[in-house]
Amino acid sequence: MNAEALLRQLAHAQGSESTEATEAGEDPRVPLLRALLEQQAQPDEAERADRRERLRQSIARLRAEHRALSETNALLAEALGACDRCWGSDPECEGCEGHGQAGHFEPDRALFNELVGPALRRLARARTRRGAPPPTTTSCHQDDSNHLQ
Repeated sequence: MNAEALLRQLAHAQGSESTEATEAGEDPRVPLLRALLEQQAQPDEAERADRRERLRQSIARLRAEHRALSETNALLAEALGACDRCWGSDPECEGCEGHGQAGHFEPDRALFNELVGPALRRLARARTRRGAPPPTTTSCHQDDSNHLQ
């Protein structure tokens, strides 16, 4: 629908306003255009309800993602003996005062083996294929299967 057709439709719907504007010497299209802009600027109730629902769904999804990431972070920090709040990067941290990088706390051996063990084994296989000596560790001892002892 073109602008002229919209103006005619609005003029019909707002007949008295247009007549009053014309009698006052004002361009009769001004109140019609104002009314049209107001109608376009305000979404209808169904559209607002749809936006609210999409927003609620987005918030719920983000909360679930945050919860899952927080749980993963806590498990990895425990496996590596790190502060799960700041990983040693915040001197104001109540948990570690900025000293909680990996190895600051006693790592959880079972979690370490579960989460880090596969990566260590892959690195060892890759080094063996290249003919390099297997990786060594300075802070923990491993048996031949790269499990923490």
